[in-house]
Amino acid sequence: MPGGSGAYWRWPLMIISAFCDCISIVDIVLKMFMPYYDKRGLLITDIRACIIHYLVRGFLMDVIGVTPFYELFMVYLNKEIDDNDVLLINTLSKFAHLYLVVGYFDYLADTPTVNKALIMILKWEVISILLMCAASHYFVRKCIYFTWDSSGTFTNATLISKCWLPTFSDINGDQLTQENIRMIFAQSLSFAQSGLMRIDLGLFKISRDDISTALVLLSLGCSFWCVLCYRLTLLVLNTRSNTLFQHGVFQLKRFLEAERIEKHIINSAQRHFKYVWQRTKGINIQQLMNERISVVFRQDLNYYFFKKTLAALNTLLQGGEQLERQLATASVQMYFLPGQEIVREMDLAPWVYVVHRGRIAVKREGENLAILTKGAIFGQLDGIESRPVRISAEAESYADVLQLSIVDFQEALDNETRSNIENDAQSKLDFMNITEFITEDPYDTIQYILRGKKSIKLPWMQTHVDAQNGTWYSRWLFITWLIEPVVTSVLVLSLETVPDESMYILYWILLVLDIVHFLHFLSDFFMMELVVVKGECVMRTLKYRKLLDWGCYADIISLVVPLVTFIWGNWLYQLAKLIRLRLLYDFYNYFCTGFQSRFGSLLLKFISVLLILHAMTCGWIMVACREEEFPVNVPEIPPHINATIDYSEWMHPRDRKGGCATVTKTFQVEDKNQFSFVVPKNCKDDYIVSMTYILVLYTHTEMDSILTLNLKQVSYKIVINFIIYLLDIWILSIAISAVYTKLSELYDYDYNVAKLITYLKHTGLSPTLLQTVENYTKHLWQRQRGNWLPELAQNAPQCLREDIFGALYMYHLMTPPLLRDLPHYFIRQLVTRLNRIVIFPGKMIVQEGDIFPCMYFIHEGEVEKWVTDKGGDKKMISLLSTNDYFGFIPGLFPNSPFQFTYISRTVVDVVFLRFQDWQDLLQGYPEVKYSLYTAAKQLKKEMMGKN
Repeated sequence: MPGGSGAYWRWPLMIISAFCDCISIVDIVLKMFMPYYDKRGLLITDIRACIIHYLVRGFLMDVIGVTPFYELFMVYLNKEIDDNDVLLINTLSKFAHLYLVVGYFDYLADTPTVNKALIMILKWEVISILLMCAASHYFVRKCIYFTWDSSGTFTNATLISKCWLPTFSDINGDQLTQENIRMIFAQSLSFAQSGLMRIDLGLFKISRDDISTALVLLSLGCSFWCVLCYRLTLLVLNTRSNTLFQHGVFQLKRFLEAERIEKHIINSAQRHFKYVWQRTKGINIQQLMNERISVVFRQDLNYYFFKKTLAALNTLLQGGEQLERQLATASVQMYFLPGQEIVREMDLAPWVYVVHRGRIAVKREGENLAILTKGAIFGQLDGIESRPVRISAEAESYADVLQLSIVDFQEALDNETRSNIENDAQSKLDFMNITEFITEDPYDTIQYILRGKKSIKLPWMQTHVDAQNGTWYSRWLFITWLIEPVVTSVLVLSLETVPDESMYILYWILLVLDIVHFLHFLSDFFMMELVVVKGECVMRTLKYRKLLDWGCYADIISLVVPLVTFIWGNWLYQLAKLIRLRLLYDFYNYFCTGFQSRFGSLLLKFISVLLILHAMTCGWIMVACREEEFPVNVPEIPPHINATIDYSEWMHPRDRKGGCATVTKTFQVEDKNQFSFVVPKNCKDDYIVSMTYILVLYTHTEMDSILTLNLKQVSYKIVINFIIYLLDIWILSIAISAVYTKLSELYDYDYNVAKLITYLKHTGLSPTLLQTVENYTKHLWQRQRGNWLPELAQNAPQCLREDIFGALYMYHLMTPPLLRDLPHYFIRQLVTRLNRIVIFPGKMIVQEGDIFPCMYFIHEGEVEKWVTDKGGDKKMISLLSTNDYFGFIPGLFPNSPFQFTYISRTVVDVVFLRFQDWQDLLQGYPEVKYSLYTAAKQLKKEMMGKN
């Protein structure tokens, strides 16, 4: 500041700078003896080690920041340094302390519970502002020569040259006033900002002889791109996990709808994964803990979360705390909706389940056996080889279940614990219920965890209404949280931009909106909240407890303060209504962060951008278009320029008080380029001119139709450019994140294909086969476009996965007579072992004589069946189409060759079952295996006889 607008206050600023230098010197001394942590995590307190550690790290930068380099230069150069250069050198040396700013923000961000992306963005915003101020100091030094007396009191300021100053700058003479200095300093900030944010430099002059100014602008531009890319990466990564999970859910829905699956199956899958999102926000906590947390700490953490549940389980197993800790380490928490099946009778479920929260109904042959609560266990309680479970389990309410593999469960048990399980009569039915009911902590119940849903119960209502899609309360919140505050803000900001006759219309509309907001304010007192009363979770009307919320007083201010307008006649009191924009945050949290409304999220972003642009436009009208006098002298417009102006729409600035000025065409006056100004004839057109200027700034268009003419306008431009900069980053991050999410399958697919091709090239694969692989992967993407069963479906619970795969492929397994007669419990598990592949026309699927233990089901398309006769000639004997199958015998008998050749005639979707993929089912159901192979051997004998 001493080198700019603060030149008048150099002495006080010098005192402040000296005080800061004293603090820095004390800080240097303290850092000499400050303990530190080494790479091993040990605290080092040895004084010699601490001094060495500091000397090789930040000591040099701290010394540079407090050293008066200009005095050293005067001593060694024997030359007096000008005060203006002293200030510039001092500014550069102080930037050595910038590493402290970077380190402080890094320290704040080094906490798992804070949003690191936002802190890093703020860090680089601060650094950008400091760089801009430093560059502006240099630009001022190029134009102004300041003079101070020996006491540091300002005496004079002389204009050296107009150098980079805009051509329209109205500064005459060499001696500058304080107003001139402020204007030049503001223009220097604007000039530096233009270079930093790659904005059009407009009418700033850059001489070819002034290389240093060009280099400073180049440095600012390079730093801009580095910071921009860094911020974009942070913002994209900050939201990627959310969007990827949600995109996976919607992709699953699209795939199932394309396969014409029953609506109730699609809805079941949607409800489950939406509930999982509500509980986990898409974070795989087990994977996170396994990858980043040590085994001991992971055990302690899991034991802390599951201690009460495992303590209740220990009353059955009698294994002690060590058993509880081992079970906690191997446990994976799963989430189930009311009525959702967890395990089905006769299924091979190699899992043991412990009830963590909620109630589980255990059934056998359709009859209820027990209701399991916290600490109860069910599943295969004996052995490490999978066998059919004897019961079915279904969530009676919202339920959390701890899942353990039977191997991990048995490894944690000792002989005494196994004996306790065997002696329990209920264990014969694959469950053990606790004898004493465990009272759950009401603050740890699922009901309390899921609190936060907006509910209301008006005095005449019997029950409360939740704000779910389709309810009247949801629509009411949509109006009061989004439409009302946005429309109110638009109208309030527009009050100063419209004629007086239109202002009264706006006031009437605002009155209606105030009534809507007042009704919303009253309705908040009838909202329901979940509270704990006497150890139980109950819904209770908010009533006067709403007064404890700060938002209540914000609403009161937005309703009461604007009434002062009608007393004092000042419309600025209406700006208090902008406080209602806080409701957009409520709208975002409730309707946009989950699966409530995809349309709502897009609408909120679009409205936010338009509202910001509208606010900046109205701000420009108030700053630049409501002046009592025009800021600069308006040159007379020559006749040939007058001829290009439509005076039915435009007029001279002197003929209208106020108005948003725009420049005319350039004309020659005494061999110099000049321009004049015109303003709209109709005050309503001021908005269009102002919006044009904002859009020119926002899009960085090289068009100088509107100029900043005074200090107030330049300052406003600097402020809104920072807003536009942040808005640019936000919009770009949204666009990049949306494109990445939309095309993530393509990116992953291309990456995997590239890795495959690279591997095949290095293995020496022939170019012909390599080209075949490339063509196949290309055609595969062109056909499917990423519309395949997402990985999310494989992470579904076993019963839901059976339902999804059963709806997709069950009819294929019911086509062969041998499989059709198998028990349903076997078939519903077998269908989850199916895989799917696309084969293009003319490709040989299998060849006669091949030994490949796999059976194929044609999901879509046509396949030719060929055979070689005794003369060695090949002929087609049949054409297989959708729902046909082949390879049944080779799929059951691994060493049996294919008797025919199968070639795709069209693009074929083939569902296949490999022999090794269902051997566990055959081992788990020996009676099914016996009956299946007895019939299969007979069929094989018949087929061999025919051939």
